[in-house]
Amino acid sequence: MKKLILLILLGLTSQTVSAQRSREWIRQKKTQKQYLIEQIAHFKLYYELAKNGYQTAQLGLELISDIKNREFTLHKNRFDSLLIVKPKLVSYAQATGTAKLAENTIALCNNLSVEIRSSGMFTGSQVSHINRTLNLLLSDTGSVLSDFNQEIKSGSFSISDGQRVQRIGLYHKQILTNYEFAINFTSEVRLMAQQKKQLKQITDNVRALQGLK
Repeated sequence: MKKLILLILLGLTSQTVSAQRSREWIRQKKTQKQYLIEQIAHFKLYYELAKNGYQTAQLGLELISDIKNREFTLHKNRFDSLLIVKPKLVSYAQATGTAKLAENTIALCNNLSVEIRSSGMFTGSQVSHINRTLNLLLSDTGSVLSDFNQEIKSGSFSISDGQRVQRIGLYHKQILTNYEFAINFTSEVRLMAQQKKQLKQITDNVRALQGLK
């Protein structure tokens, strides 16, 4: 996960460098294509997961839509209307715990999106790059949560309860992975903003000492 975040952030840091030595510039050129390929592969994976999520029932579609619009909040009445939990499969506490992880993931995405716009430390293209990653993460979280909801409802006998328990565990793990990704990605972007701010301060001080505006 750490490597994945670094690959995404490499696309941002490369945009902040205004001048480099020739040897470093050549070295970066050689690896630029590989970075781009890996980022595209990552985005394609998230796109496929999100697209599959849109094949679910209308209730699932509405849930995904709310998440994509960043309007999802966990309320007991709303969650009760979405889920009819089979106690032998998963407890209500377990179900709401998984949904809470999804809600926290969405909150992290929302907060980071606001932060990068208000910080003034990122260019327009960098903001777009970060937001694309956040939107893909939101879409994937929505599709997984929708599948999770469908799995823990009663009334489906197409697979055994044992198989459903395994799937429920897998969906929980996927949402947990997304939550951990959101935490790490947020930390890395915030660190980058701090470093860019410090660099700007140093540059401004040097220019001031040289009598430049």
